[in-house]
Amino acid sequence: MQEICITKSNLLQVLLDPHLRRGLHLALAHSGPEGSNQYWTACNECDASKHDLRDIFATVLAGEERDHDLLEPLVFHRNMPEDLLLDLCDQEKFISQLGHRRSPRSLLEQMAERHNYDEAITTLALCFYKDDPLETFVRFVEKYKNCWMLQFNLAYKCADFDAEKASFIRQVCASQFDRIFERQDLLRFLREAPGPEIFRICLKGDSVVQRELLDVDDLPVDILEALASHGKTKAIRNMSGEILKLSTKPPTS
Repeated sequence: MQEICITKSNLLQVLLDPHLRRGLHLALAHSGPEGSNQYWTACNECDASKHDLRDIFATVLAGEERDHDLLEPLVFHRNMPEDLLLDLCDQEKFISQLGHRRSPRSLLEQMAERHNYDEAITTLALCFYKDDPLETFVRFVEKYKNCWMLQFNLAYKCADFDAEKASFIRQVCASQFDRIFERQDLLRFLREAPGPEIFRICLKGDSVVQRELLDVDDLPVDILEALASHGKTKAIRNMSGEILKLSTKPPTS
């Protein structure tokens, strides 16, 4: 990085000094991706306390507007105070960064309610409402059922929910996700009741199902032959062929 070297040790000092901030801003503008990555790493690794972060945000936001984007990486800092995050949300500052945080729940609820932010809505359903009572979960998903990102992720993670919530997810999610549900069913059958009939059914599954099928011990030769000939990917066909060679190789005396 040109003109100034930023590290996790000197980050706080630089951000609190208008002259050093100006130098940092210019350096970042000329240093390209490498300098930007260095800066984000320093922000992530610095030992800023909640008090430090409050001070930094207050100081920089009160200064030149062009310096405000220097705060973006710090929005993700592990010690960001909840009240500061909510205040930034109220001020409609750093909305993209706030929407991509995984916590606190209060912030994500505000981002969903006030900004209808897809990532926040989806994180809430997967990380928080997943563990809430069924009625609470249903109300939340119904409220945001038009969020495509939510629908897709619910369909993909359906198997991670309890039976009642999984059943509801299948009802509310669009039919375009039927393939995801089919995959989950096949994987569950394969894990819970492996056997010749299930193996034959799983042959019709996608590459994820077929790849897990190969992890079954002592897979019948006819199943391996089918995978070697008609596997969904070249890697599956090659792996099946190698297993076949080993399983049919005569024992050494």
